[in-house]
Amino acid sequence: MDKAIFEKYFKSVSQKLARAERHIKECQEHINSYISGEFTKLVKDQRSSSLSTIPLPEELDTAIADVLHNLNACLDQMTSGLMRSIGEQSVKFPSKKHKQDLVKSFDKGPNAKLVAGFPWLKELVLDEIQPFQNGQYQVWEVRQFDNNDKHEIGIVMEPATLARGIDIVDNNNNRVLIGQMSVRGARAFGIVSSDAGIKSATYESATATAIFPKDSPAFGDQPVIETCLLAARNVRKVAQLLQYKALS
Repeated sequence: MDKAIFEKYFKSVSQKLARAERHIKECQEHINSYISGEFTKLVKDQRSSSLSTIPLPEELDTAIADVLHNLNACLDQMTSGLMRSIGEQSVKFPSKKHKQDLVKSFDKGPNAKLVAGFPWLKELVLDEIQPFQNGQYQVWEVRQFDNNDKHEIGIVMEPATLARGIDIVDNNNNRVLIGQMSVRGARAFGIVSSDAGIKSATYESATATAIFPKDSPAFGDQPVIETCLLAARNVRKVAQLLQYKALS
């Protein structure tokens, strides 16, 4: 194995990881800017009151796609670095939705070439890295999200809003007090209706976070920032595992 070539590729992995982490900070800045603005308000009309939430900034969706694209690129550069170090063509990082399909993939094609050059890799991939759905390091999820984003219109993140101290009074002075209310998505959520009409509707405070939509190709319903941070840590751990094994 040519260690100089190997280390060149893994230096690129480190650079892409750093870029992914910068994009995560960018995501947090977009969310902070959203929260600091008028992202939600209580709306009252003649007979009802609702909590209305605006969409998250479009720039957040792009930044998240950049995070996961860089992490996916890291994975491919790891296996490419291994193969290039022994004079072979680059191959993509092994990954399948189901473990049994991943096992079969090592019998022929690019994955067979990968383990022919590095016999220890098959066991490490299957038992430790687990690049299948719900595997230990979420490799399949990173790849699934990024591969989908390459071919489809960007995934739109959803706001998850928490409003506290809601106080609504109708024209007969009937009062509704709600300690806190959690809502999801960018739309109006009905709270109270009254034939007498709504006199006032206020809340003490509100905050929000961003979550992956339920129908996301991966990470559905998970919080954006925490999920991206964990994905970056996981990809870094995978890189460390491969480096240690290849150089030992």
